[in-house]
Amino acid sequence: MRHVELPLAAHAWRALAAPDWPRLGEICRLSSALKTAREARQAAENIGRQRAELMAGLRANSLAREFLARAAAGNWPCSPAVSAALEGRALGAPLPAIMAGITYATISSLLAAAMKLLRLGQNASQSLLTEALAAAPGLIASAEATPLGEIGWFNPWLDIAAARHEAADARMFIS
Repeated sequence: MRHVELPLAAHAWRALAAPDWPRLGEICRLSSALKTAREARQAAENIGRQRAELMAGLRANSLAREFLARAAAGNWPCSPAVSAALEGRALGAPLPAIMAGITYATISSLLAAAMKLLRLGQNASQSLLTEALAAAPGLIASAEATPLGEIGWFNPWLDIAAARHEAADARMFIS
């Protein structure tokens, strides 16, 4: 989150101000390239596209419609981070609100999955959520300042596990 989704959202939010469509296309392609496993890329693309389509439909937002048209014409993958930034711009939300929303959604979804996989109860989950959110302002500030060329991280074990996951006989989660 700190090295990928949050900085991508920050750069997308800034690019949508003008809007700078070539830069936004670059951010969309980078977002997809940072997901090495095919299944993770497809899941992210589906989530990002659905979120952008929902914004275009619910709010009849011209920025969201323009983004979808340009994404289709340029064959840009629709990133969840870019779609969060698009939603924020369409609703007039400031960047810190977008970043806080992404942070909360990511942490809470990981904890929800952990409760299914581990002997982790609701109280322990809430304690962990509170502890993680206490670190959120520093995490967000650091991510906002990350240059585009420094977005990403390296964990070959996670990439190998993700590649194995899509070929597993049985899975608990889709991605």
